[in-house]
Amino acid sequence: MVSGIPWPKMPLEPKWYRFRLLNAAVSRPYLVKIKDDQLRDVSQDICKVIAADGGYRNTPVQFPTRGLLISVAERYEIVCDFTNFKGKSIYLWNDYDPVSMKDVPYFCYSHLVAKLIISSNSINNIPFIYEPIPTGQINIMTKVLSQEDINKAFNMINNGESHRQFDFGRSNGHWTINGESWATMKLAAEDVGQNTWELWKFKTGGGWFHPVHIH
Repeated sequence: MVSGIPWPKMPLEPKWYRFRLLNAAVSRPYLVKIKDDQLRDVSQDICKVIAADGGYRNTPVQFPTRGLLISVAERYEIVCDFTNFKGKSIYLWNDYDPVSMKDVPYFCYSHLVAKLIISSNSINNIPFIYEPIPTGQINIMTKVLSQEDINKAFNMINNGESHRQFDFGRSNGHWTINGESWATMKLAAEDVGQNTWELWKFKTGGGWFHPVHIH
């Protein structure tokens, strides 16, 4: 997906194109790579990661060597430079990792996610439009939490403490949190106070291939 939405100032030129990647599968991960028309991995040469579930990075990072592993419901944003691929085709490719995907069913004919045909006419390519982040805008975490709160939270982390713990597991074919499933209709954290903060600890018991996120 090419987009012109503003993003924080980064050392990139306007020739970069932006893609938003979301894994909308039910139970399988994707190991995303960008390959050229000879099926050579060119991801690291032309792409950088600028954002993930936690928001935008302060600076972009290199595309991972092994590929971008995207779990269920997880999302990333990347930018790629197609300057040297005018008039050619490249592929958004799903690869296989025998370590992280060893217990995940793999469909051998699902390598190809998308074929991108790069125009030889630069006028038809919509460049990414850079717009500086508005003056005075600050990081959300530091706006909500004081430095004293942040220091206290890190002290708790270092001491192995938390206000709540969420144990994720699987029982009788159901995913569970602290032993509760959807069928019990119980909220894991229903008594959180307004204008307060808490430190939560997530513990996995296996049986899940899904990034933990809070609703």
